[in-house]
Amino acid sequence: MLFSICVPSYNRGHRALGLVQRLLKMSLDETQIEIICSNNGSDKNVEGYGELKKIQDQRFRYHEFSTNQGFAGNVNQVIKMSRGDFCMLLSDEDWILEENLGFYLKIMEKYPDIGVIRPRTGFAFADIEDCFAGAGKQAIDAFYMRGLYVSGMIFNRHIITDQLIDEYAERYHDNTGYLYYPHMFLSTYALLRGHFFASDVWLVSEGETEEDLQVMDRAEEIPAYDAYDNVIKQMHGFIEQIKDLELPLQMQFDMLVMVFEQHAYLIRHRREGYLAGGFDYPGIMKLMAQEMKEELQNMKFPFKKEDLEAVRQFIDSITVDAKEE
Repeated sequence: MLFSICVPSYNRGHRALGLVQRLLKMSLDETQIEIICSNNGSDKNVEGYGELKKIQDQRFRYHEFSTNQGFAGNVNQVIKMSRGDFCMLLSDEDWILEENLGFYLKIMEKYPDIGVIRPRTGFAFADIEDCFAGAGKQAIDAFYMRGLYVSGMIFNRHIITDQLIDEYAERYHDNTGYLYYPHMFLSTYALLRGHFFASDVWLVSEGETEEDLQVMDRAEEIPAYDAYDNVIKQMHGFIEQIKDLELPLQMQFDMLVMVFEQHAYLIRHRREGYLAGGFDYPGIMKLMAQEMKEELQNMKFPFKKEDLEAVRQFIDSITVDAKEE
């Protein structure tokens, strides 16, 4: 069984080169592992990419775009290049613990019907617990919206096919949620068709974020992808996918609530940054609540009154808590 480590990279040739060099020092041969790096049309820090082109190793393949294709385009490219039964996305500033990789390779070999594997990471998934959930509702309940970080996400390539990737790229080309988090859209599809496995065996160690990361205007502590207007657009994007999946109504409703909770958290955990930047934080949360109410109304779920009331109370609490914090 071949395992593919997929590294999408942009403007960080030095990081990508260092990561690939370390990965190639692993003891696994070309029948066990391959490493793929895709350069998303970088225009700075490009020297490392030049060195990557020179690498002669059967386990490594390199690709580069002439222009920036966006994060989703580069992620799609690096996955499509993979030939393994399973592939893992790995950000170029992160690292994997080779001593624990064998554990996950054995899981993939033993359970070929797994759709998604989520290993423990040093920070984003530091508190993840062991879990094996059946495809469909169990897998969705176990992992949907439980974290957005890309590194360590492992897909079954027999489920995440090139055809699906192309279909999603066309369908969601203007969907903000997809453009920032294509791996989450793909994982949702895989969770519905394959089992889910998580483990507290540590596999990915996150590196430091680049200093030149684009930030939100007037809020230097907040990356642009986490800016409240983008988060609201992302929320609508994830809900679009829920509607497209044509799931049982109860599953749609449960997933909608998970989307609400996750995106309220994404804004709430940036509270100090908004206040430091002079933003109207309670006003931001009020806007988020209004957007949620509109989505809830548009979905038109025929559910028990008490279920809908519980969600409305959660939405109302967003604005109340924002004023009291």
